[in-house]
Amino acid sequence: MNIKSSIAAMRCPDNKWLATSTTIPLGEIPSDLEHKALEIWEDIKTGRAKNNKVKKEMIELYNALYNGKYDVNTNCAPCLAACYKGIKKVIESFN
Repeated sequence: MNIKSSIAAMRCPDNKWLATSTTIPLGEIPSDLEHKALEIWEDIKTGRAKNNKVKKEMIELYNALYNGKYDVNTNCAPCLAACYKGIKKVIESFN
């Protein structure tokens, strides 16, 4: 499931997330989203969101960055892992 959730063209069979065909290439991310990624990273860098508000912000940011369709209230572990990995990829692009 972790692999499936990281492939943009795949969708969750339980409709927890939908397939997407577009992403923002790294380096073309708007500066406000870059700032938000750095801000959120401090609260998720351990692999676990500091609180529910941060978890929702992480999902919203992932959806904005990758044109994702994740529900901000999801507790699906592969969905949350995909959001975390997507933001981590952005953070790593800064280094």
